[in-house]
Amino acid sequence: MQDNFTSTPGTLADKLMSAMQGANFTGADSRCLARGTSSTSAYLLVYKAAAAVNDPFLRLKKCLLGKNLLIRCNYCIINF
Repeated sequence: MQDNFTSTPGTLADKLMSAMQGANFTGADSRCLARGTSSTSAYLLVYKAAAAVNDPFLRLKKCLLGKNLLIRCNYCIINF
């Protein structure tokens, strides 16, 4: 995930999606291995430099089963 984030050119959204794609393989989270998926949820907070802990610039929380998790996260980030 870190390599994908640091090596991807473009916007923060591009880098975040690339990082999440870096862990998008069955078994990336061993808790999801029995379901045959890489994840069942995503949670992302982005803060501006001077922001308070309870005031994120972006809060993305998606909890769902299935293989469309990253597609839905990407949609939310692009349309933020």
